[in-house]
Amino acid sequence: ELAHASSGTAVLAGFAQLHQLAETYVERALAVAKEVNQPSNLITVNVVTSVYHISVGKWEDIRVKAQNARELCEELGDYRQWGDALSVLGESAFLSGRIADGLLIQKTLLEDARRRNSPLQIVWGLAGVAWNNIRLGNEAISVPMLEEALKILEVLPNRASSINANAQLALAYLRLGENEKAVRTADKVLELSVGISPTVYALLMGFAAVAEVYFTLWDSALHTSGTVDPAPLQSSAGKALTLLRAYRKVFPIGQPYLAYYQGWYDSLTGKTQHAVKIWQKGLEAAQKFDLPYEDGLIRLKLARANEDRGVHVARAIQIFETMGAARELKLASGMGAK
Repeated sequence: ELAHASSGTAVLAGFAQLHQLAETYVERALAVAKEVNQPSNLITVNVVTSVYHISVGKWEDIRVKAQNARELCEELGDYRQWGDALSVLGESAFLSGRIADGLLIQKTLLEDARRRNSPLQIVWGLAGVAWNNIRLGNEAISVPMLEEALKILEVLPNRASSINANAQLALAYLRLGENEKAVRTADKVLELSVGISPTVYALLMGFAAVAEVYFTLWDSALHTSGTVDPAPLQSSAGKALTLLRAYRKVFPIGQPYLAYYQGWYDSLTGKTQHAVKIWQKGLEAAQKFDLPYEDGLIRLKLARANEDRGVHVARAIQIFETMGAARELKLASGMGAK
């Protein structure tokens, strides 16, 4: 019980931005769990402390702890916590840019969850496989998986999972050029998120995805001669920014995401120099928390603003090629050819 309490306190201290205190409780929780020598306790402590470490981007610590938890679960036959451990492993791999690893882990979770008929873990697996496929440029594969996840969530309500599944589905529609569907689905995310206090680290994937939908379409509406009114998209983009701002107050890894979209907002409203300053700070945060995808995205924004264009484009190409982010690599390569 002391180990459980210490690991929970570490997460709460992290929420309060008391990170030195949080690390103290992480160490205490692990020490007590090892001393008591009860494998089920050690599994829980490893998973819970990994959740805290995700919030501050300690990816190798997470990988080691969550993998230990996974192996202990397999020894004990504890497949409830096994699903928790794989979810942490898969989501942390996605956030840290290890797409191939993340996809393999999420496929393993999905296959086993289907075999055991574990509905919530099926949702986690479906969403995880879909997220990684969208990043790899396989949006069409992702749509039916996310639709299946949402059908399960109709009978097994889970707010965070519903937000993330709808947000990623909206992003998939955007990538497929189905803009009206993308906006309708993104609007559902805003409705689901009204009044939310972000205490689930994985909401970052949903909040970033819905921001991407609104900002991309708003940008397009401003720079094309089509019939789309940019005003509603700007309003929705602002609401998506509010969600990212609330997330950032709880989870430090939200810093580069917020900077990316805040800078984009400023650039679209005529505040280019302010946008550049925000992106530069965002790039520092992306490097601090080892978030290569956001690193690459911010570099492309800085390159468009003619800030060390050649250096930023070359590094972005390297980042996206390494992780296999197909759409972003094509975009960066196109900028490099100009």
